Amino acid sequence: MKFYFIILFLLISIGELLSQTIENDSITEINGKVLDASTNLPLPFTNIGVLMKNRGTVSNEDGQYLLNISDLDLSDTVSFQYIGYKSMKISLADLLRNPLILLREDIISINDFIVYGNEIDAKAIVKKVIENKAKNYRVTPLKSRMFVRNRYATDVISLRIKSLKNSFDELDKSTAKMVENSVPPHQLSYTDYYGDVYSNNVNDIDTKDRTKLSPIKIITLSDNEDYSELETTFNALFNDTDEKEYWKVASGVFSTKLTVNGDSANIDTTQKVEDYKNTMSSWFFEKQINRSNDFLSMEDEDSWEFLYKTGKYNYTLFGGTRLKGEDVYIIDFVAKGRGDYKGRLYISTSTYAILKAEFQYADGKYGTDISMLGIAYKETIHKVTVFFENRNGNYRLKYMFRQEGEEIGFNRNVELLKKRERFLFDKTIAKYKVKLIYKAVNLNSIEILVINEDIISKKQFTDFKSKERLKVKYVNEFDDNMWKGYSIIAPTDQMKDYRKH
Repeated sequence: MKFYFIILFLLISIGELLSQTIENDSITEINGKVLDASTNLPLPFTNIGVLMKNRGTVSNEDGQYLLNISDLDLSDTVSFQYIGYKSMKISLADLLRNPLILLREDIISINDFIVYGNEIDAKAIVKKVIENKAKNYRVTPLKSRMFVRNRYATDVISLRIKSLKNSFDELDKSTAKMVENSVPPHQLSYTDYYGDVYSNNVNDIDTKDRTKLSPIKIITLSDNEDYSELETTFNALFNDTDEKEYWKVASGVFSTKLTVNGDSANIDTTQKVEDYKNTMSSWFFEKQINRSNDFLSMEDEDSWEFLYKTGKYNYTLFGGTRLKGEDVYIIDFVAKGRGDYKGRLYISTSTYAILKAEFQYADGKYGTDISMLGIAYKETIHKVTVFFENRNGNYRLKYMFRQEGEEIGFNRNVELLKKRERFLFDKTIAKYKVKLIYKAVNLNSIEILVINEDIISKKQFTDFKSKERLKVKYVNEFDDNMWKGYSIIAPTDQMKDYRKH
């Protein structure tokens, strides 16, 4: 009996301690991980939500999640859903004790899933996705609370600059080496946006007017690389420019004119510099969201080739599952012949809407591949995970991860020219010519998490006016405290470990 009361006392004490901790705002978020119970492999992009509360997130590509629990009660229930796996519901109190979540696979075998007289034709099911697209993915003006993360990583494989000709006094033999040394071998940048996005993607709307932003918080990893010595050197050149003189960069038949006065930067020169400090153009985010919306519309037959050109693919019915009351086909596909992709589709058996799609380039397949005149460009990665939610018969985006990678090569002579305008042919006053050999790998990704959304009228969309420049907080490294109290996607280990120098 004494032992029983000790255990009971400990349980009560732990419960009270957790309650006090949350009430005192000592713990405002949970860091955890979602794994496959059988293999212990991470389950990326798991949908995580607090029942009856407008709160949720998604695990990142490593299965890690970051859940905002401010203003929640210990009795609240957190749901973990990964399509093809049994959902788990757990109290917040239990999740605080153990944030590691193990989900078990829940896939019905093909034999059990075939409830009709004839065998199911996987290719025929895939064809019905496009046939029913307009009905399943209806377009309407929306106001969405979103978290958007753009990431850019560059690995410089090689960079060599050899001076060939120089008629500028300000430049010497060390200039090329100075440029080489100023470029870091690895660069990582990211921008996180949290706030409202007004969108209207109907076809009669001009692209630049389809998206409007109302940010709550924007954080970007700033570039603190020191280019001061280079700036000093080239500013000395550019400042010595007469009214009829101009600058041009040329490589063979390719050339571009430089404007060094700042007038070409699309910035009102009468505007004070201070007004642009710690701000960023809204155009950057609008462009990224518009591009993502264009992709998600499934209108691009190249990006969604496996839906349009089914003759290029082999389709296999892997099995079935259920998601929020919907029976779902699980169909694997792989390119044959000239197809480009491989992946898995989760398609509703009743509406033929895609609830989730995972795909990437098939083995040995690539996107654009160009190599000519000393310029090489090859799209090596196109990897996508996207899932939609059924909201009153209309399937809307819940989460998207899209990653694109390319290899870039450049091996050409490049000239910096100072020119003077003349009546017939402009005269070259001075020239700096180098041999530029450059090879790099770029990896870019965008993640969009829709936290909630409301259908709005066209008038509401039109009446809302967004700012041209948005306030941004620049940081040198990821800090766990900077998103405290927000529902965001957990940063990857690469983001947390990276430091700007």
